[in-house]
Amino acid sequence: QESDNEISNSHTDPNQPVDDHDDNKSNTNDNTVPMEVLEQQRREFDRHMIRIQNEKDMLQRQVEQMNEQLAQLEYQQALYQYPGQHQSNHSYNVAKHISKPDSFNGDTKSDVDTWIAMMRQYLLLTGTPVNMQSHVASTYLKSTAAQWYNTLPMMERSQITNFDTLAQMILNRFRPLDIVAQARRKLAKLHQTGSVEAFNQAFMQVISLIPTMNEEERINSYRYKLKFELQKQLVTQEYHSLSAIMNVALRTDALLFEHNMIKSSNNRSQFRSGGFKHRGDNNNTTAAAAQVNNIKIEQPDASNEHEQDQSAANYNIPVNYVSIKRLDEAERQRCRDLNLCFRCRKPGHRSSQCEGIITTNRSGLKPSVDIGGSKKY
Repeated sequence: QESDNEISNSHTDPNQPVDDHDDNKSNTNDNTVPMEVLEQQRREFDRHMIRIQNEKDMLQRQVEQMNEQLAQLEYQQALYQYPGQHQSNHSYNVAKHISKPDSFNGDTKSDVDTWIAMMRQYLLLTGTPVNMQSHVASTYLKSTAAQWYNTLPMMERSQITNFDTLAQMILNRFRPLDIVAQARRKLAKLHQTGSVEAFNQAFMQVISLIPTMNEEERINSYRYKLKFELQKQLVTQEYHSLSAIMNVALRTDALLFEHNMIKSSNNRSQFRSGGFKHRGDNNNTTAAAAQVNNIKIEQPDASNEHEQDQSAANYNIPVNYVSIKRLDEAERQRCRDLNLCFRCRKPGHRSSQCEGIITTNRSGLKPSVDIGGSKKY
C-alpha cells in the first residue's frame, strides 16, 4: 500500500508545476480583450453619440417652436387685452387701413407659405372668430385651390375647425415635396449683388422654407454670402441672432455707401479743377477734333490758349496756326485732281514751292486757310 501511495505521489508531483502554468495562462487570456470586441464597442459608442446629438437637435427645434408659439400668444394677448376699447376702434382701423390678402390659386408659381402667413395675420388683425377663420380663408381660394376645397369629402371638411387645420391641409396638398431641397439649392446660389436690404428680403424668403436650419447655421450662411467689404466689417464681432447681424449689416452698408459717394464726389471735383491729367499729356492740354473740308485738324482747348500762345511765340509762329494730320490717299488724290498744293491746299503751285510753311516750325503746325469759304481757325 505504501508503495502504491509513493507511485501515486510520484505521478502527481511532476504535474503540479504544469497546473500552475496553465492557471497563469488562463488568467492572461481572461485579461486580454479581443480587437473585434473593442471595435464593436466603439461603433456602439458612435451610434449612441449620434443618437444623442439628433435628440439634442430635435429638442432645440421644439424649444424654438415653443418660443415662437409663446411669442404669438403674447402678441394675441396684448392685441385683445382690452376687448371693449379695442373693439370700438378695431373695425375702423381694419376696414380702412389694412389691405386684404391676395387669392391663392394653387399653381406652382404661388408661394403657399407666404399666402398662409399673410392670411393668418389678416384673420388675427381683423378679429375673426376662431370658428369662422377657416370659412373666411376658404373664400380666398381660387382656380385649382378652390376646386380642391370644394371636392373635399364631407368627413374631411368637418374636421376643419380652425385655420391651422386648413393651413396644414393646404400645405400637404400644394407645397412641393422637395421644397426643402429646392430652398437649399437656391440658398447655395444666393449672394449679395445689390443692396443689403434687398439681400435680406431674399435671404429670409429662402430660409423660411428650411425649418431644420438652426440659428447658428443661419448666421454663418448670411455672413459669408455678403459682399467681401461687409464681411471684413462684420468679422470682428460675434452675433447670436440673425436679426442682430442683419441690422449691423444694414448700418454698415449705409456708411460704406455714404463714404463711397463722398469719395466719388471729391474725385469729380478734383478732376474738374485740373487735379488729374491724362497719362501721356506733358503739357496738360486737351485737343478737340474738328473737320474742315474732309481735313481732320486738332483744335486747342480754350482753357489753355495762354500756354499755346507762349509756345507759338517761342517758335515765331502765328497763333492762328493749327496742326494737321498726315494726308491720306483720298485727300492726296483730291489735291491732284484740283491741282492743289499738298501743304496749303491752294492752287497755282506745288508743295516744294509753297511759301506758307515756316521752316523753323518744329511743332507741325500750318497756317489756317480758307478752303471753299470755310471758317478760318
